Amino acid sequence: MNTSSDSFILRAAQFATKAHQGQVRKFNEVPYICHPARVAGRVAAHQLASPNLVAAAFLHDVVEDTDVTLDIIESAFNKIVACFVSDLTSPYVHIKPRGERKQKEQVYYSNASESAKIVKLLDRIDNLCDLSRAPSHYIHRYCLESLDLVSVIGAADQLLAKELTDKVRSLLGDHFPTAQLD
Repeated sequence: MNTSSDSFILRAAQFATKAHQGQVRKFNEVPYICHPARVAGRVAAHQLASPNLVAAAFLHDVVEDTDVTLDIIESAFNKIVACFVSDLTSPYVHIKPRGERKQKEQVYYSNASESAKIVKLLDRIDNLCDLSRAPSHYIHRYCLESLDLVSVIGAADQLLAKELTDKVRSLLGDHFPTAQLD
């Protein structure tokens, strides 16, 4: 990438850092920005990487988790980044019960751009890696939801789909639902 795209991505990283300031990960108290930074790093190494996609990876949780809106993202960056972030932002985040929300999100994410699906897969993989201190019932539920998600977006990248499935398998061990993959 050139200097112009480097500064664009750096601006996205700084924007996300400021937006997530004071937030920590749910189960390990690590500063929240570490999560989008890891996702953005993996996105940058992907064959579909572009400055817009890497910027969106840094910003992928900003709209759901802060007061930042998609309009602000578009003004600060551009329409392409805002569209990617929109694809990665669940409009159902406040729906209860959780099962109903997750069903709606599957449909929503299945209609996302292929590039956004790559970011979503990497986001989910990173989230799975952060579950070591989570309660076992949460790990089990999140793993099953991850398998449901990979079933609708995994075709975007078979290697990432396999990595996600393997991570779920390692977390669930003997409780891995083999019938779910048929």
